Amino acid sequence: MNHLPKKVFLILLTWVFVSACSVEGRLASKFIKQQSQVSLLLYPPDFLYKTNLKAFEIEGADTADKHALDSMLYFSSKYVQFVPEKQFIEAYVNAFLSELQDRKLNVYLPGDSLLFAGNSGEKFVVGMVQTQLEEDVEQLRQDEVALAYYNLGDILINIVRLNAWFEITNFNSYGAKTTAFAQEETSDMISGRLRFYPLLSEFRYQYRVDTLTFTKISEMAVSAGKLFAGYLTDHLMNDYIDRNLPQGVTRNEYLSYSEKSNPKLTRAGDRRFQIIR
Repeated sequence: MNHLPKKVFLILLTWVFVSACSVEGRLASKFIKQQSQVSLLLYPPDFLYKTNLKAFEIEGADTADKHALDSMLYFSSKYVQFVPEKQFIEAYVNAFLSELQDRKLNVYLPGDSLLFAGNSGEKFVVGMVQTQLEEDVEQLRQDEVALAYYNLGDILINIVRLNAWFEITNFNSYGAKTTAFAQEETSDMISGRLRFYPLLSEFRYQYRVDTLTFTKISEMAVSAGKLFAGYLTDHLMNDYIDRNLPQGVTRNEYLSYSEKSNPKLTRAGDRRFQIIR
């Protein structure tokens, strides 16, 4: 008697919010079982764009020439101007590649394009067409800190985002192309607690700021690479579902597949690529 591989058995046992007998679920399981036959030709980014959005810190920003303002913003940035481009991209791309390989996808770089083209099975060209570091500040709302937030005045936190655009081309479908966007971020962290002062008859929120560091930004490069690789795999899986649904049937949910210690299919929610076109 043949036995299901352990991973496939776990997948079937650990559906979350998805019926095991649904059409989408069966197609997703089929894609997962054969994803080792999927090949990707990956074009990594060759440049890291850096943007500072804190124009409020620049005197005369409202009347400055755009190019001059961009330059002033860059050189007044607290973080992005000092992030080493080569090391950041390398960490990001290596994490992206590693996660795809952990998911058993065949990944080729441009130098191996002939090997990629000669593979059977489904093939996709993936361009990491633009990668941008964006520095900004955000104001914490009252309900994000404490009910007595009004005693604090404004709390501004530093935030650095990684914005990434991808072009995904189905090599087997006459160049059908999708443009997708993904974002990850890291920021200052606020921690504290409410205390009641009897003499003042009021609550006050005591807090401290765990300041954003360059180590956190470097860690974000790795976490974003892994996260976006998962988004890409989910996109390919849901695209496979769409292309193989019976006529007249539409997909009800955008699914996500986790390869961690407890493999499972879930609803992706907002943790997915944003499709631009």
